[in-house]
Amino acid sequence: CASLRVQRSFGALPDVQPALFDAALDKWEACQLPAADFTPGAYPCVLDSSVMTNILLTSWQMFTAQGYLHHGTPYAGKLGQTAASPVLQIVDRPESPESGFCFPVDAEGTPGREVTLVRDGVLCGLMHNLTTAAAMGAEPTGNAGRKALLSGNLPTVLGIIPRNFAIAPGQGSLWQLLEAMGDGVYICESFDEFHSINVASGDYSIPCNGVLVQGGRMAGRVEGLTITGTVQGLLSDVRAVAADTAVLPMEMLRSYTVAAPSVWVSRLQLSR
Repeated sequence: CASLRVQRSFGALPDVQPALFDAALDKWEACQLPAADFTPGAYPCVLDSSVMTNILLTSWQMFTAQGYLHHGTPYAGKLGQTAASPVLQIVDRPESPESGFCFPVDAEGTPGREVTLVRDGVLCGLMHNLTTAAAMGAEPTGNAGRKALLSGNLPTVLGIIPRNFAIAPGQGSLWQLLEAMGDGVYICESFDEFHSINVASGDYSIPCNGVLVQGGRMAGRVEGLTITGTVQGLLSDVRAVAADTAVLPMEMLRSYTVAAPSVWVSRLQLSR
């Protein structure tokens, strides 16, 4: 049930790292277990890096200045305030060696630069174009884009899009997160985040599959789950971040990437 997808770009064939594929296969094999008895409720959870990238593929919109100005994000009015767990750092970069995507200049001609959105859990930045930067007395960040998010049409109004949007990796492996959690659920696969996350409120209801974890070890498959809550609540409840970053391009256009490691969340609501 764990995804075998390995998202990473390489400049040349000799740069391809077989260890990445070996690690993905090991993770998949570890999840091939009999079904476990499961009672819905609130559980400590480890979210796989593939699950976190799927969530970011939509929820990056919560960190745009456009949404901030028009109250289209739960973070509106909270610049300079605690917005997530202190272990989280969230950035958007014009280039990324992990993805191979490079955006030196945006659609308005603004040079790209790295922008830190969340530092030690504090909302300290937003993604801007020229219009929102002028409205907020800020510097543009090189995030202006004309490319439509879900179609091939070219919009006439400049929007704000990410380039390489990422939760910074932490330390240790997925297995160490599971061991530290002890008892809980490993969410190894998720679906349909485009339709399961409300970026204005942060509410989500995401179908997923998981593995029951007992004593830090995988004990049995738990499929047909739904995790519910808010993105801002999930980010605030992160206890630890692993180093196993996954990279995912925007599926339909390959126009930007999101990246995230696996995270341990103190408590998530799971239903069936």
